[in-house]
Parts: sequence; C-alpha cells; structure tokens
Amino acid sequence: MFWSRNTFGFLVALALSISCSAPTIRADIEAYASSNLSLEGLRSFSYRASEDESFALRNQALYLQVHDLLVQQGLQEATSADFQVTLQTDTQKTTIEYPAHYEMRPHSFSQRGYHASPYPVPGRSVPAFAHHLALDFRAANGELLWQGTIDLVHRSRDLSSLMKMFLPVLLNEFPAPSGRSMQRRVRVGD
Repeated sequence: MFWSRNTFGFLVALALSISCSAPTIRADIEAYASSNLSLEGLRSFSYRASEDESFALRNQALYLQVHDLLVQQGLQEATSADFQVTLQTDTQKTTIEYPAHYEMRPHSFSQRGYHASPYPVPGRSVPAFAHHLALDFRAANGELLWQGTIDLVHRSRDLSSLMKMFLPVLLNEFPAPSGRSMQRRVRVGD
C-alpha cells in the first residue's frame, strides 16, 4: 500500500489530537510524616477546626471527604482519638498565561493530496484561581504526626470538586512516611 507523505502526516496528526484531547489538571502534592513516631498504631481520628476559620464551612465540607477516605483505610472517628485532623484551605485569584505559538490550519485537499500550513496564535492570559489545601494530623498532645499539602491552579473556583480528584492521591501517602514531593496529573472526563 502506498502512503503519500502528506497522508501519513495527516494520520499522525489525527492520532495525536485524539489521544491528547482529554483535559488534565496538574497539582503539586507533598506528604511528610514524623520520623520518630510509629504511625501504624493509629486507629481513630477526630476533627479539630483550624485556628484560621476564614473558610470554616468549606473546610468542614472538605473534612467529610477526608473522613470518608480515612474510614476506607480502616480508621474510625472517635471522641477520644489517636489523632486530630486539621484542614486549612486558601483560594486566591491569579491568571494562567498561554504563550504565543503556532497551530496547524485545517487540512485541505488539493491535487497534491492533503496538506496543512501553520499559522501564528497570539499569547493570552485567562483568569484562574490558585488553590491550597493543608492537612495536619496531630496527636492529642499537639505533636505533629503527618502533614500533607495540595497546590493547584485552575480556572474553576470550586475547590470541593477539584479536591475529590486529589485528596485520594494525597491520602494514599498516609500513614507511610514519605517526605517527598509529587506532581500528579488527573485526567478529567466530560
């Protein structure tokens, strides 16, 4: 079978556009555990409101997501718990910068076959939100046992929906001591 160079290029471009078309959201996730404590013996937890309660109701709603994930790991909520969960969030307005680049014009057919030509696309700036979530697990005496953070920039202000994607990734690092920074991408379905 004979494939012209333009036809082959068109098929490669089509395959790449189909495979790369699903949007993704990227987040920076960090998890740290205290090195001198055994986290394996922890069985129960409780919620402690953070001192900065600017987003008190939102934090309580996000805690319910954390609660469900911890229960899935075999822990129980209790009044006299092994550790207390504190959750803090922050959202700031920011922008996402898209640099100038080139894209391909739609393919056209001529006597020489399919072909496309590049055209310049100017850079642009779109409004977005910088989200931060900090999760602390502290012993009854106040000693920090485990700490995790999620930082992401997205056009959506809806932190609750975004955290449904990333809290499971963060809590997969609990209770194992990790002390490492991760960058995760989550593919978003339509």
